[in-house]
Amino acid sequence: ITFHGKLPTRLAGRLIHLRIEERRLLLQLKEESERALPLADDIQLLKMNEFLLLLTRHVSLPPNKQVQPEEENRIRYCHNVVQRALDYLDQCSSRPLDTRDVAAHVGISASHLRALIKKETGFSMRRHVLGFRIEAARRLLRESIDNVATICYRVGYGSVPHFCTTFKKTIGMTPMEYSRSLGLPKDGKTI
Repeated sequence: ITFHGKLPTRLAGRLIHLRIEERRLLLQLKEESERALPLADDIQLLKMNEFLLLLTRHVSLPPNKQVQPEEENRIRYCHNVVQRALDYLDQCSSRPLDTRDVAAHVGISASHLRALIKKETGFSMRRHVLGFRIEAARRLLRESIDNVATICYRVGYGSVPHFCTTFKKTIGMTPMEYSRSLGLPKDGKTI
């Protein structure tokens, strides 16, 4: 990217490690130049100014406040581990899950995984599994003609009453009420 303009003096002649924010802006600049849509030049100028302001702020911070590349890599690594764990939970939420299995899948200890998930998302691993199961149940209630008991077992619950109670706490209505609120399935069959 070439920029013809006045460079802030704080940035002149400095080696600066780019943070995620600044890299994101550079990618947006590149995409904007490739698309060549109306007002692309104006948008590029705005993004370049934002980029320069972020860099100026970054180099103006005291050294202990600047995000070091190692810290940025650690943050990215933690985010990737959590994302892989959540993807695995989503794929396997219909069967009994053990934290150790998920932790082994992503290559860290179970306690560390629980702490990372809680820190990154604000919710426990158990809460995520519940969310994936309830979302799968909602999808099945919308798209299938299976009864509530069948759906309960398909999404990983071992007890219909427990499933119905959990569904009601989460959604605000029982599975049957939810199903009725959707109307009849497209093929005309009732649940």
